[in-house]
Amino acid sequence: MAPKSTTISHWSEAARDGLFLALVTVVLISFNALFENAALKFLFWLVKFVGSIWLLYFFMKKFLKAESQSPVFRQGVRICLFSSLICAVYTFFMYTFLFPEMVTEMFEAFYSAPEFASLPGNMTDMMLKLEDNFARYSCIATFFWNFILGLIISAIIARSITPKNIFTDDDNTI
Repeated sequence: MAPKSTTISHWSEAARDGLFLALVTVVLISFNALFENAALKFLFWLVKFVGSIWLLYFFMKKFLKAESQSPVFRQGVRICLFSSLICAVYTFFMYTFLFPEMVTEMFEAFYSAPEFASLPGNMTDMMLKLEDNFARYSCIATFFWNFILGLIISAIIARSITPKNIFTDDDNTI
């Protein structure tokens, strides 16, 4: 009889899988920052999005095969939590140390727009403060965006891969 896995082993497996999932995002975001071509940037984004969904599907399916009685949705949420945390930290690192000129270029384009000249002075001050703290705000926004998107995708995947049982009255909801 195989030993039952523990919650700690589920968390450590989720941390490892979340690291691999985040690695896909980190590598493709870094490549995306190096190119100026919009079509190529879109292609990198599409590869990242589809690849991340496929990788999450693979990890959840693998978990379901190993732990058929454990809730696969919960493991998907754990994976997405770790992946979101790693991606958020990388976003902060990227805008602070690797590519700080991206923030400068983005805000310079905004400041040079004709619409910016008609904004009141307090709005200009707010934009300067936003530029100074852009890495922090991006870190927080990236974490919440990735986690909520991962939560939704985990629910869809868990619903689609959970085996149906015709001998029970419930509809095998998550």
